[in-house]
Amino acid sequence: MMVFVLTILSCGEEERIDLDGQNQETCDHRDSGSSLDLSDAPCDLFSNIWGPGSNSITIGGGLYSTRPGVGWSQEYGGIHVKSFSIVGEVSDFITSSSERAVKVEGPENSIIEVWDLEAMEVVSTNINNAGTPTIFNALPNHRYGGFAWYTDNGRRDMAIYASFTCDHSRSGSSLDLSDAPCDLFSNIWGPGSNSIIIGGGLNYSTRPGVGWSQEYGGIYVTSFSIVGEGSDLIASSSESAVKVEGPEGSIIEVWDLEAMEVVSTNINNAGTPTIFNALPDHRYGGFAWYADNGQRDMAIFASFACDHGRSGSSLDLSDAPCNLFSYIWGPGSNSIIIGGGLNYSTRPGVGWSQEYGGIYVTSFSIVGEGSDFITSSSESAVKVEGPENSVIEVWDLEAMEVISTNIDTAGTPTIFNALPNHRYGGFAWYTDNGQRNIAIRASFN
Repeated sequence: MMVFVLTILSCGEEERIDLDGQNQETCDHRDSGSSLDLSDAPCDLFSNIWGPGSNSITIGGGLYSTRPGVGWSQEYGGIHVKSFSIVGEVSDFITSSSERAVKVEGPENSIIEVWDLEAMEVVSTNINNAGTPTIFNALPNHRYGGFAWYTDNGRRDMAIYASFTCDHSRSGSSLDLSDAPCDLFSNIWGPGSNSIIIGGGLNYSTRPGVGWSQEYGGIYVTSFSIVGEGSDLIASSSESAVKVEGPEGSIIEVWDLEAMEVVSTNINNAGTPTIFNALPDHRYGGFAWYADNGQRDMAIFASFACDHGRSGSSLDLSDAPCNLFSYIWGPGSNSIIIGGGLNYSTRPGVGWSQEYGGIYVTSFSIVGEGSDFITSSSESAVKVEGPENSVIEVWDLEAMEVISTNIDTAGTPTIFNALPNHRYGGFAWYTDNGQRNIAIRASFN
């Protein structure tokens, strides 16, 4: 049943009744997030906004007025507004399959307030920057509309436009992508054409018209994609660290092409490698350019990397092998059985000696009696100690990270809590970088 509402003025007060003579309640719309005073707005505010075929903008444009009595003009708290709804080309819904970015804009000094009409709340507004476009992400099968008004509360015509947009500002890119195409993915991903096979490299150019060169905001770039051997995917089973590098002065920006966002960049240190963790079943690529905006050739290389910087080690492991685990864990060879000790050496070529960043070390592992694990049931405190001036660095080999060290008090024991079914080992060296024997002991504390 359609309800008609009359407004009666009596003794300066406004009363709203329906045709049955019942008072029409007003609702608390304060949770909507609107900048308007909606204290006197009807409960069914949805019907004051949603008018497909009447006040609707079919993605692309529309013309409305805020003058009283014209079209869908309304007044809330003394502000003269126009309500509008936004529809798709053949549907009430802007989108029915996937989230889409939509830009809504009006004339100079216009305020646009976009509402999600399923939630009846404001999702986007330019209230702090009147006259500029406001952008929101339209969800599938949601209806959208809103209110528009002038900052001077003017009662005049207002043209409002709505269009699909490509808001790449959330990508994290350092490039100005305001004029980039919506389908930026296709400007980056080109397996077999602009792709680097992991472990190799490819020559590109930032010169306009050459290969995959492009220009964004006056910056001349090339795009690139990175693929695995025989696959579009760098990793298909587990996360892998990947290093991407270019020539001197080059900026590398790596994108996760599933999320369409930047995951790694050397923008603050041009010419150096940038490292990211490639997720299984994700495609990767990006943009590269010169810090001086030069238009010239650029060779880019991509390889599996071993980013041990997160391990917490005091050693410079930048040139350490990816499989550092195998350089530490050697049960039956370099292992201390809990409660005992073993003689090692930091002299090059002796036993498990190694060298990282010019520091001569030995690696060691700690095992339980008859087991690779120090403990298999409950957490146990373990003390590891070496000779005077020795630095001991204990690693949890399941996490591949340092959990205990005496780096600040060399020559003293270091204590850690061994977790059940975790393997442990580490590195040891002398504070004077001496190349000599080093005896290490491990015991329950």
